[in-house]
Amino acid sequence: MAANLGAPVDVTTVLGNLLDNAIEAAREQAAAGGTDVAPAPECGTDEPPVVEVELVQEGETLHLTVADSGAGVAVDLVDSVFSEGVSTRSGSGVPGGRGVGLALSRQVARARGGEVWLAHPGGGAVSSVEPDGSGPVAATGRAAEKPLRGAEFIARLPGALTEGEPAWAEQK
Repeated sequence: MAANLGAPVDVTTVLGNLLDNAIEAAREQAAAGGTDVAPAPECGTDEPPVVEVELVQEGETLHLTVADSGAGVAVDLVDSVFSEGVSTRSGSGVPGGRGVGLALSRQVARARGGEVWLAHPGGGAVSSVEPDGSGPVAATGRAAEKPLRGAEFIARLPGALTEGEPAWAEQK
């Protein structure tokens, strides 16, 4: 089934926040290695920093997977990274501080009956179950190839896609 985006604001909020975090993590890891294009020595690879995104349709549900080659999420933040005000980076230079994006993304997903979760805090293998232990999730298929070093987040957004013309497209 070809689908249209039925909830563009929700998808943009969730995907945008996950992408912003992944890009920043990959950029910071590169900076730790001394350049914007070369990975830090601890990455153990000759490749530049990477952000991978996968969007998978399952009926009217959109699955998003975002992974990066950054340093990952610190062990002490794994349980709290979705709490408002918690960030892996300093808030200096950011109006209003940091620690809003993941909390907002999770709220948006849950309002749709979905979820956002940290599949891997600092590895590249893909989670094969949802947070409640049920059903398949969008998998990158990348784990068997060459895992990324950084964090991997998965989001499930039920009702984000629609078969017909979305209601927002009819507004003028």
